[in-house]
Amino acid sequence: MVVDVLRFSTSTSIAVSRGAVVYPYRWHARDRALRDFAHQQDAVPAVGRLEADRPDAPPGTVSLSPARLAQLPGLPARIVLPSPNGATISAWCAEHTTQVYAGCLRNAGALGSLLGRRLYDEPGLTVAVIAAGEQWPGGALRPAVEDLWGAGAVIAATGLPRADLSYEARAAADAFLNVRDDLPDSLPACGSGIELTQRGFEDDVRYAAQLDADRVAPRLIDGAFRAERLLSR
Repeated sequence: MVVDVLRFSTSTSIAVSRGAVVYPYRWHARDRALRDFAHQQDAVPAVGRLEADRPDAPPGTVSLSPARLAQLPGLPARIVLPSPNGATISAWCAEHTTQVYAGCLRNAGALGSLLGRRLYDEPGLTVAVIAAGEQWPGGALRPAVEDLWGAGAVIAATGLPRADLSYEARAAADAFLNVRDDLPDSLPACGSGIELTQRGFEDDVRYAAQLDADRVAPRLIDGAFRAERLLSR
């Protein structure tokens, strides 16, 4: 499970909940290669948020922005989303395992319930949770507490006994539970939330903080995240 709350996993959750499929794409291989890949998949490549907001941008231009994906009157059926963290990690995971999910605060309940049921039905199954993190301006990895919260939200929603969780998973769940009732204020106040708000993207942070707003579990199938909807127990 790949967790990149600001913004890839949140954007993916919104897009698949609206009926689209999302192809994750490595950030460093953009430009012409991105357009060629999107053409091969009969998909629309996402552009940068600033580019999508330009007055001369074509109507319906898609970007990595969760707010834009939520507010567009209609979404393309197939979207390619490049990002330096979540999409790049997802593309890597697709080459090394057959089951990859995108987790965030918006789909924590749906995804956690699905994974909890699978873990109950399949003894011995292990779920690896990857909190994507962020990058400093020079490219070095920096921790991102929003991804810890997102991972913890899904883990908590599995309903698993604490004895079945690693200590790291317990710590993530506890971190989320500590801010669960204060997410609309906590997310904008963390480092990544402040950074996006200063760049004028506070609406992206607001959408990312909406706990359990999406009732889908995005699963990577044939190279694209598709909606695996929550079923009743």
